[in-house]
Amino acid sequence: MIEVIEDSANIINSDDFVFIDNCNSYVKEYNTIQEAISHNKDLHVVVRFKQAFLWLKSMSKRYEKDLFEFKTIDYRSHLEEKWNVTIPEEYSNEELSSMDLVNLGELPQKNDSFEDFILKYFYDVEFSSPRFHFPMLSKLLTNYDPIRWDENSKYSLLRKIYSERIQKWKEHYSKEEEKEFIDDIAYNTSEIINELQRFKVLRSYENVAAILIPKRFKLLNKLNLNLRYINIDPSQIKSDIQQVIVHLNSLPKPDTKEKMSSFIESVSGLLIEEYKFIENLFIENPSLVSKQLISQIRLVFSELSDKLGKSISGLENLIRPERPVRVELDSEISAVKTWATDSYLPYIKWLLRNNIVDNEIYKIGDSFSEWFYTNWEDIKSDSKSLVANWIFNNANELNISDKINIVVVIDNFSWINIDLITKSFSQYGFSLRKKEPYFSMVPSETETSKKCLLSGKDEYENIDEKNYTDILNKGWVPYYEDKEFKYLPNINELIKTNLENGKTYFLNFLPIDSALHKDETVLGAEHFEHIEYLLQNLTKKLTNFIKEKDVQENTILHIISDHGSTKFNSIPQNDLDIDFFKSTKQEDPSPRFLSFSNEDFSKLPEYLKEDAFFIDKSRFGLSKNFLCARRSNTFLKYKIGTFEHGGLLPEEMIVPSLTFEHVELRLENILVTLLKNSFRYRSEEIQFEIANPNNIPVEDLKLEVTNSNVDSIGEIIEWLDPNSKCTKSIRGRFKKADKVDETTLLFISLKFRINDQFFVQDHKININMTSMLELKDSSMFDL
Repeated sequence: MIEVIEDSANIINSDDFVFIDNCNSYVKEYNTIQEAISHNKDLHVVVRFKQAFLWLKSMSKRYEKDLFEFKTIDYRSHLEEKWNVTIPEEYSNEELSSMDLVNLGELPQKNDSFEDFILKYFYDVEFSSPRFHFPMLSKLLTNYDPIRWDENSKYSLLRKIYSERIQKWKEHYSKEEEKEFIDDIAYNTSEIINELQRFKVLRSYENVAAILIPKRFKLLNKLNLNLRYINIDPSQIKSDIQQVIVHLNSLPKPDTKEKMSSFIESVSGLLIEEYKFIENLFIENPSLVSKQLISQIRLVFSELSDKLGKSISGLENLIRPERPVRVELDSEISAVKTWATDSYLPYIKWLLRNNIVDNEIYKIGDSFSEWFYTNWEDIKSDSKSLVANWIFNNANELNISDKINIVVVIDNFSWINIDLITKSFSQYGFSLRKKEPYFSMVPSETETSKKCLLSGKDEYENIDEKNYTDILNKGWVPYYEDKEFKYLPNINELIKTNLENGKTYFLNFLPIDSALHKDETVLGAEHFEHIEYLLQNLTKKLTNFIKEKDVQENTILHIISDHGSTKFNSIPQNDLDIDFFKSTKQEDPSPRFLSFSNEDFSKLPEYLKEDAFFIDKSRFGLSKNFLCARRSNTFLKYKIGTFEHGGLLPEEMIVPSLTFEHVELRLENILVTLLKNSFRYRSEEIQFEIANPNNIPVEDLKLEVTNSNVDSIGEIIEWLDPNSKCTKSIRGRFKKADKVDETTLLFISLKFRINDQFFVQDHKININMTSMLELKDSSMFDL
């Protein structure tokens, strides 16, 4: 059979066809046709020359009726066949072909109409809906592409389809303001995005918004739009931001925590200027700060968490802890550790972070020092207390044959800096698994404490090896057999190392100690700021190295320190006579401790015991005798702004032992269940069960009911443990709803943090609303 297809639109391009484009090709292919007829072969001929199509029709009359089949193909029919859709007659071949739709590279889905597919492809999937619902506006505008949409307007086909769809959308609304809004969405999209940015901020300030957005504020407020996907560009709303600042300054300043909570809840949480205003209120009145209010701020300003996270965390430093009580001499070791970590050290941290002087704290700290000095023998016999016991205490983990242990010994790392390193590790997927306090050795200095730590010996005098490498490589062979310990002097040496299962690598990290012995003018930054920078560098290099070696799943990271240090925020009260100690022979004098020969030690006057601890070498297992300064005393003139160590204050003696392991963050949805799902149109208690199915904790979780017909105030859950659940209640007043789904569904929004990342989840739960008139019991009149 000879198939002849008229294709004036040049649609067909295939080697399976013979093409006749003009008179010359007609003459040539005429012979091809004759040859096919004579050999009884099928042939497909595409004719793009109108006259040739007529000539072939005339020629076909000389042959049997079914030998030739003639077809005319146009752009519409070809496109309908390829897309398997019906194209309305109102769209011409010229309009269709001008857009080269045949070669789009994407086909309509099974139930797509021609118009739906065109709108979905050239604009957005939201335009494929036959009816416009205002809640879908946010997503529609998120995908707005001004360049592409402007280009679309050049094609009459797109203009027609787009215009008809907008008209259909408007037909479903009776109010002119709603129709006008839809027109603006369709034809003034950039202006609408700017207007919604403004509204998203200003809706928290109704009086201001009514003045600044007079035309459409009431409508926008009534529509209860979800504007989550509308991003704020401060450069486009500068005038509005200025008006917000003026408004905030006109309000009375909150003077209670309850008023501050209401104030925080009243702002939009979308402007850095709002946060700075609240931050200044806290700085002016630190007594208002609480952990709950900080959690509230994190949630309110969650959209700015990448810009404000560090600053918000810094607000915690304003929270004044209770001043600790003194330690009794007969206190248990575990009780003293808890006192130090939960009471004394948080108070010290608050003093240091806010540069506050409290000379009484050193007397309280001295009660710990005296307890430690008096109970030294008991502490020494307690196998879990001293840094010298650390390797023995962690023997089980260090002995696992299919694990790599990296022990980072951070010189002069205080308990008060745990939050800095924990946060830094969490950014790289390593979560804190274990946290324990240890006591430094006496005196609290590097030579004594670090060698006791690495050797596992609680008496410095009994350490045979002179350097860290020999201490680790030789001293532990009998205990750990082939489980080799390796000492690495710095992070660069670690990076050169091939990590092996069953081995433990001890990394010495000195930069923090070096920085703390300098005052901030020399350092060029605040101590805590610089420590954070050093820890971020350490954790980044360390975790990147582990991931490059692809051993993150079988690596255990340990952080331990040899000692801490203390800093005085002013010239401290010094009860020691500095001139007296100038006359003693000291090779390397230190502000907080001095060493003495047996002869010189025996000559020290007894009255010094009021102001310094006599550290007898035979009692403490040392090679020398020492004096350690008590309270804020120093043997040398103290250089303001530096950290010193060697004494027995808790901040010098308490060091952290931290264990981190890699956690793959596969976030499962937080589970929300209603404990009852039947409600009346009145004030009701809505009881929820919230479950965290993840293997890491959830922080600062805010639970909100978002139905437009339910008046309620959200609740905050500050902490939810891994794989645990809790119950929470919200008081809500149910009103009659305009939207049908709000009578059958409770819409719930969750905002929360995991590993310092913010997440938002939406849930909807079936409910049953019962009219008051349908009730038969007397409780219908309950308040």
